[in-house]
Amino acid sequence: MNGILNGPVNGALVSVLAKINAKQVQAKNRSGRYLQALASHGQAPSDGVEKDSRKMGKPSDQVEELDVALPGKMPVKVSVHVYDGPRGDGFNVLAEARVSGQLYRRVVTTGPESYREHDWVEVPDELNR
Repeated sequence: MNGILNGPVNGALVSVLAKINAKQVQAKNRSGRYLQALASHGQAPSDGVEKDSRKMGKPSDQVEELDVALPGKMPVKVSVHVYDGPRGDGFNVLAEARVSGQLYRRVVTTGPESYREHDWVEVPDELNR
């Protein structure tokens, strides 16, 4: 896989995942459910260059905010999506980054439905407009 994805992008993602997981444990213990979070960036950062991140807001139908303290700049776009599947509930962290114009996506899953997780994959152009 690409050195940019496996280097600075994955490094930043690992750091953010730890923060997201800690906040999700608190949310689950407090309210019995995981929380969603909107994307950290409007567009996925390119070529490992860190772009200003924004506070990951909450969807309009969710009362609580996940409130993860992100670095001011990150080379990866992240968002958090919850699920309640046949095996139980959990959440996915969706990560996106561009390399040489090509969009790549990775999903990290916490919960019983591990089939949702995948390493970095190219996103076809027709799916990333």
